[in-house]
Amino acid sequence: MSDLKLLGLRVSVYTRIARIALAEKDIPYRLDEVDIFADSGARQRAHNRFSRQ
Repeated sequence: MSDLKLLGLRVSVYTRIARIALAEKDIPYRLDEVDIFADSGARQRAHNRFSRQ
């Protein structure tokens, strides 16, 4: 099974919640730090159906 890719900032509360849940369930993951509020996060916002544009 391939590792899950978790997108978010290490300091984000929501990323921390997801990381804790993954750790408790022993699910391997890779954290890709992405600041969706920076200009570089525009691609991730485009794929997020909850994003307000």
